[in-house]
Amino acid sequence: NKILVFHLNNIFFGINIDQIESLSRLGKTKKLPESPKWIGGLAKHRNNSFPLIKLWEILDLDSPQKKVLLLPSAYDYCAFLISEIKGIFELETDKESSKIYRLSYLHGFGTLQDKTVLEIQLDKLLTEKQKRILKKINKENGKK
Repeated sequence: NKILVFHLNNIFFGINIDQIESLSRLGKTKKLPESPKWIGGLAKHRNNSFPLIKLWEILDLDSPQKKVLLLPSAYDYCAFLISEIKGIFELETDKESSKIYRLSYLHGFGTLQDKTVLEIQLDKLLTEKQKRILKKINKENGKK
């Protein structure tokens, strides 16, 4: 499995590259008043606007210094902010041991340079309520 590995608060996360449409630098963002804490505004990327999801807020971690824009391939109505990309690695993950945590987005555990990597699935990260909020934001900002 080719996995994009990044870290937040010294915790290593991995996302299978099949889940990633693209990565880019974070450009200008538009603030969204009265939005939930986990939304970082609207970002433009290739003439499209996307609500930004602060991954660290969803995972209840501290905000990082450096932020990278990740567009998922599973859906086109949001983008994620991640941090500190380590690279893309061939990584085997143990999916069975992740089941004990009962987190729908946790796909497995792997090891990279003596560090544990938590492989997450972007399409299972958001709750149905969060998805509805994102779709409402898109509708209010002219996206179908």
